[in-house]
Amino acid sequence: MTNPELHALYDEDRRDAQTYPGDEALIASQGRLPLVQAMLTEGAVHDADDYYHAAGLFQHGERLEHWAQAHLLARLAADLGHPRGRYQAAAALDRWLMRQGRPQKYGTNSVIDGDGWRIWDTDPRTTDAERSEWGVPPLNELIRRADQAFAGLRRSTMFAQPFLKVELQGIKIGLYETGKPPSEADGLDFGVPLDEPLTPGEPFPANLPTDLTPSRYGHLYCARNRRGDVICSWHRCRWQVLEPADADPDIIYAGMFARPQLMSAEDAVWSRVGVATGPEHCWLVGGIQRRSELGRLALAL
Repeated sequence: MTNPELHALYDEDRRDAQTYPGDEALIASQGRLPLVQAMLTEGAVHDADDYYHAAGLFQHGERLEHWAQAHLLARLAADLGHPRGRYQAAAALDRWLMRQGRPQKYGTNSVIDGDGWRIWDTDPRTTDAERSEWGVPPLNELIRRADQAFAGLRRSTMFAQPFLKVELQGIKIGLYETGKPPSEADGLDFGVPLDEPLTPGEPFPANLPTDLTPSRYGHLYCARNRRGDVICSWHRCRWQVLEPADADPDIIYAGMFARPQLMSAEDAVWSRVGVATGPEHCWLVGGIQRRSELGRLALAL
């Protein structure tokens, strides 16, 4: 029987990837992985769907062992009859190779290269017949799909668009990245940021528990426990009223957004709140904690 808790984690992870692009979705995925690992350890993963869901969650990991485990879990799903298991196994192997700077075997992964996107280098010895054996389309079809998916998408223009649109008490608000937009000179981006120690002056909640270690993770910050599990994150953003156009940001800030506002449903694992620090900037705080606890962290930044 399919594990409903694992299925809920998988569904939440997919929704997150669609709603919160980039580092926001990726860091939340790391917060789910310890739960998936615990299910595997406890023998709570049983059928083809379970192994496929677990593979999908580990595919959104951050270390080589995560993608290796995704590959093995997907192969188990395929052996048990999951129709997408073999493709998932191929995609996980491709990611494991790509993150080492090696050519991928099948061609299922794309990367940011400069200001645009492309399929990561593919081993020319792999034939379309081999791809077919693993449920992967021919290479020309993979290239066509990537071109269609990423047509016109540029990193330099992504900062000009809100990465999140929410409605707070009838007011539509957009959240935007801060900092300098990336450019072609920034080079290749594999999509997994480095987890780096904070430097003096970088922000973290004053009430962050002492058993958590803060660090910088791409465009945002996070805190991990002693096992290295991600517990929470905070992300400095610009905010802007989208509708109604004549709404006064100062009034919205003073009357509503100076208090923590729920920015997503309280899902199976990871929730988010936002709190403005003025009429232009805000913090987006996410984590495995309840809304009230995340709000206290946000107000302590």
